[in-house]
Formats: sequence, structure tokens, C-alpha cells
Amino acid sequence: MVDDLEESVISFLNKDGDNIYIGIDNNSNIVGLKNNIDFLQRKVKDLIISNIEPSVLGLFDIEVLEKNNKKYLKITIAKEYEMPTCPATISGIHVTNTNNIILDKRIGLSCPWFWLDEPQLEVIGNIQNMNYDEIVNKILEYRVSKISDVENMEKHVELYPFGGCGGNAKQLLRTYLDVSRIRGM
Repeated sequence: MVDDLEESVISFLNKDGDNIYIGIDNNSNIVGLKNNIDFLQRKVKDLIISNIEPSVLGLFDIEVLEKNNKKYLKITIAKEYEMPTCPATISGIHVTNTNNIILDKRIGLSCPWFWLDEPQLEVIGNIQNMNYDEIVNKILEYRVSKISDVENMEKHVELYPFGGCGGNAKQLLRTYLDVSRIRGM
């Protein structure tokens, strides 16, 4: 096992993150791991979770990698803590208590409460009068009309009052743009 594993993890968490390898020597040669690799992976995870306070769950990842028939572990330590963003912000559908389907008027997010100021709502229809495909098409149509606004906000995110649902606003906008590109919007 790596000497002072927990101290290394804490150090990387307090800096810019990094990777720790188990099964690679100090000269970057893969020596491999001979033991039950799944057991070792669980043991390393348990050591990190059990011996570091406050909890670092979600701030590291452990992968089993293999090269030249030699298995080794890669522990990726997060560069910084990022509060997760509600997945409904991009992929969900918000319906009001009057059955209206709403989007954020500024950029078409499914959750207008991502902003720290008063929500600006765009009603795109009533759920009782639309089928699923109509709802999805209306959402996508509205978002296409807002892509240039999203691109501008992503470049100048510090000018906008983000944060109502938590999370990294710049990352949210990048994800929004990536999803839009994948869908060909």
C-alpha cells in the first residue's frame, strides 16, 4: 500500500488535485499489482473514506487500469470541490401548479430558479394539451433561439446572478452548449 496515502489525498485536495498511482514505481515503470485487484480497490477506497474528515466522498475516483498485462490503480483527486447542479436545470421539465410548462426566459434552462434574482418565466404550453414529442420540440425550439445568449453568458458568467440551485454556472453553461451541439441545435 502507498505510504501516507491519506496525507497525499488531503494534500492534493488542498491544492490543484492530481493522480496517485498504485502499481507504478517512482521511475514511472508499471510494476503491476499481484493481489486481488478488486479487493485492493475497495480497500483503498475504504481507507480514504474512513480516515479523512470531513468526508471526501465524491472528491476522488479510483480506476483499475491495465497496460502490458499489468494492472494498476489510478486515484484521481478532484481539482476543487464543485457544488453539483440540479440535473433538471438542463434535462428536466418544470410544470407549474396550473399545468403550464415553463422555461427560463433568458436562456431556456428548464429551471428558472438557477438565477439569484427574480425568475423570468417563459410558458411554452400546457401539459394537458401537448404530447411528449410536442413538449420536447417546443423546448428545443426555444433553446435554439437562445444559443447566442448562452454563448455570451458563458464567456461573461461573472456578470450574471447565478447560483439559486447551486453549482458551477460556467460548467452548467458549457454543458448546455455541449448538449446543444450534440443534438445539432
